[in-house]
Amino acid sequence: MNKFVKILLYIIIGLLVILGISYIVFRNVPKASTKNIEAEVSITATQIFDQFTANEAKATKDYSGKIITVEGTLTDSFTDEQGNPAIIIGNADTDLVFATLYPSEEEKISSMQINDPIKIKGSCTGMLTEVTINKAVIVE
Repeated sequence: MNKFVKILLYIIIGLLVILGISYIVFRNVPKASTKNIEAEVSITATQIFDQFTANEAKATKDYSGKIITVEGTLTDSFTDEQGNPAIIIGNADTDLVFATLYPSEEEKISSMQINDPIKIKGSCTGMLTEVTINKAVIVE
């Protein structure tokens, strides 16, 4: 075999090995978690809902993508389409905040009752019909 072909073959094999190792490493990197991140803002469910309702563009700029702590009253808990625990924080009249929790929070939420006070920390993603929080944990 030609010397040039051998060198080219070694380079290609080396690149494939590097790409394979890179794929395995990046695939197994732990996902970012809100559990150990300090909240940038602490607010009540009523306050954040009112801010989004009054000026959604400003509130989106102020809160979206940030880790926030939200306090309010638990009005519903259920499992979302992906099998994660989810809750609604609101009042007697309105659903204010929808939050998707980490699966590890399921035991905590199952021990809570409707109308219990609750405090969560998670990543705000904006507002649909209620303010949406993802990757949330229950703060004790």
